[in-house]
Amino acid sequence: MSKNEGIQYDPIELSVNSLLNRVNDLDQKVSELTDLAVKKDEVIKSINMSPESIKIIGNKIMVTADTYKEEK
Repeated sequence: MSKNEGIQYDPIELSVNSLLNRVNDLDQKVSELTDLAVKKDEVIKSINMSPESIKIIGNKIMVTADTYKEEK
């Protein structure tokens, strides 16, 4: 006799529990992605800076300083 033999499961309850688990997983992922987002007033803090260089990735960048372009 198997351990679960004779036990009846409600398919609707199982479906609801499965959906709740999926919603909780998605909520966790959205929370993690939101933590990665850069807020408008925090862009400066998110620029990748090191003593050697600054790396900025974007489609519209305005620079008002002496600059150089690295040739690859």
